[in-house]
Amino acid sequence: MNLLQKVILGRTGVEVTELCFGTLTMSRLQADLDPEITVPVFQKALELGIIFFDTAHRYSTYDHLRLGLGNEIGNVVIASKTDAKDLTEAREQVDLCFRSLGRDMIDIYLLHQMDSEADFEMRRPVLDYLLDLKAHGRVRAVGLSSHRVAGNLVAANHADELDILFPIINQRGLGIIDGTVEDGLKSIDQAKNVGLGIYAMKPLGGGHLRHDAPSAIEFVRKNKSIDAVCIGMKTVDEVQVNVSLFSDGKIPIDREKAKKIIAADRRTIVNFLCKRCGACLEHCDQHAIFLGEQKAEINHDKCILCGYCARSCPQFAIRVI
Repeated sequence: MNLLQKVILGRTGVEVTELCFGTLTMSRLQADLDPEITVPVFQKALELGIIFFDTAHRYSTYDHLRLGLGNEIGNVVIASKTDAKDLTEAREQVDLCFRSLGRDMIDIYLLHQMDSEADFEMRRPVLDYLLDLKAHGRVRAVGLSSHRVAGNLVAANHADELDILFPIINQRGLGIIDGTVEDGLKSIDQAKNVGLGIYAMKPLGGGHLRHDAPSAIEFVRKNKSIDAVCIGMKTVDEVQVNVSLFSDGKIPIDREKAKKIIAADRRTIVNFLCKRCGACLEHCDQHAIFLGEQKAEINHDKCILCGYCARSCPQFAIRVI
């Protein structure tokens, strides 16, 4: 069954479903699900026609994808990301990706969380490595992900080298660090106008917009500069709800059940193991963490549930649930 719209990402020739399956929510940064538990989730996604899957070295979800996709792993589009700052680290991360997924080619490889032009130039050796992989047919498209308007503009300014932009965008601009929703949309338009393929993250603003999910998702879908939308999924029910939304109701689902699934509350929590070392503060670019009297505390109005703080915690005291 496939009632999902298919699109081409910019000038890449890479055909994907408009709905992209994001693996962050099942990763060690969030739910930390055992790969075997998630097999039915991926099988349902394949059954309903999803062919586009997003992961990253930081997520540690390669095993989830390999097990879940099974024999179909070579027939789908996979996007991964490297947060490496130097060539040696990049080679290690990319090699792990190829080996873990059991593929000779990765469709899309991104520089993870680009901040600025200076950041781009600092990671130039990593980019050159990805471009060399592309030249040898081991990567089909190269690009970057960003939580910043400045990062989006880096992509637009380097369209002669890059193919893909993966930006944050939603109807309230939640998660955009250095600007408004209007600024974000304008920078995305600029990237699109120079030929980049664009798939967007955080259409629900890290869950803040979950109570009006259809409207929030439609806001992103109707933007002509955005080719596809990535949504994190970790259960069969979530897959069914999102496919129903993106198939414009052609794949029906119980409305009341869908409302409960979408509106389920999610939180970043800090437990009693916290030693107030402050490491998490340095890794939260949303400035959603502060040190309370006994432990680190979360400003839930700012938190977008990325889970990056959890990765930095030496006590394993932070979880997204």
